[in-house]
Amino acid sequence: MPKAKLWGINGFDQKRKDLPWQCFVTGINWPYNDELIALPLDGMPKVNECLFLHKPSKTLFVTDLCFNILDSKGIGAWLIYSLFGTNQRFATSKFFVRAVTDKAAFQASLDKLFKHDFDNLVPCHGSVITGNAKALLRDALKERGFAVQGQLGSTQLKTSEFAPMPANPF
Repeated sequence: MPKAKLWGINGFDQKRKDLPWQCFVTGINWPYNDELIALPLDGMPKVNECLFLHKPSKTLFVTDLCFNILDSKGIGAWLIYSLFGTNQRFATSKFFVRAVTDKAAFQASLDKLFKHDFDNLVPCHGSVITGNAKALLRDALKERGFAVQGQLGSTQLKTSEFAPMPANPF
């Protein structure tokens, strides 16, 4: 694809100097906002997460903001995901929120996100959520200390919606 452009997020050109970056997603310069909104998460420069919201399908695409690992197997997965606080459930990782260095900027990014309408969520880590994703994400963030303002009331995560916790392998 000779006319293809390689887009990245701010700072990624320093991490991957071997790639020919042409454009950087800032949320302002993203030319596809009419259909696919770019929503950078500020306040965590070491992570530089950028979310994408596909407006027609009301689907939010995330990288590390949340996990939905429902089918992990083995002691290694159990250990790591348990440390993250994401084992066998939808959640925001404990380690992810530790990367937030400017809580006010991160909170402002979350407030912008929750002004948008989304029902579905596609995480890079785990199973797709179809329906009720906005309320589930709000509760996951609340569990990690971030109160999000928005149109939906809080809903409780119901354990029946998720796979049961596996027995301790030790």
